[in-house]
Amino acid sequence: MENKNKVRQVTKVCDTCEFCGVPRINCICNRVSRINTKSQIWILSSQKEVTRPTNTARLIKLVNEGSSEIFIWERKIPPAKLIELIEGGEFEVYLLFPVDEENKHREKTFEKTDKKAAFIIIDGTWQEAKKIFNRSPYLKSLPLLTLNIEKESQFKLRRGILEGGICTIEVAMKVLEINDEHSSAKALEATFELFQRSYKAGASGHKCE
Repeated sequence: MENKNKVRQVTKVCDTCEFCGVPRINCICNRVSRINTKSQIWILSSQKEVTRPTNTARLIKLVNEGSSEIFIWERKIPPAKLIELIEGGEFEVYLLFPVDEENKHREKTFEKTDKKAAFIIIDGTWQEAKKIFNRSPYLKSLPLLTLNIEKESQFKLRRGILEGGICTIEVAMKVLEINDEHSSAKALEATFELFQRSYKAGASGHKCE
């Protein structure tokens, strides 16, 4: 019960940095290492999700600005730039989403080609992700890539993580690893750890060194 109360307290923090999401007393924007990955990481997120202080997609953009993009999902206004990138033919595009019987024919194993790899990650709760997946016609033709999740999520700032699921920045770490960008994956992991440590300390009004 004590741990649940701590999580509940953390998620109610205000006065957070608009870029990293951490309470301003512990802003990490100038404390993280920047990277520039070969992989393109495209994040499709609702406005509600991306503005949550505990959102981890913003961390990916903060650290990997040149190779990451966040697209806001709206039911009636498709993201024109994302659709242009999907249809442009420059990238080998994969959509990260669990495969079931209905969409098993779309499952594809990652393999390197002459094109740059681009990974689309749907950002949000499982219910939000399913809604975005089902209501976005421009995603219907994309091959689905599923990840081998070997350990439980290390995300401790929210409750309700789907069993066997991981958060958005952890997905990004995994796709970098499968594309042999291990040092960049480690940089994201270090950012993720710093984010959680700094957020928890800031939620209690403590400075995190």
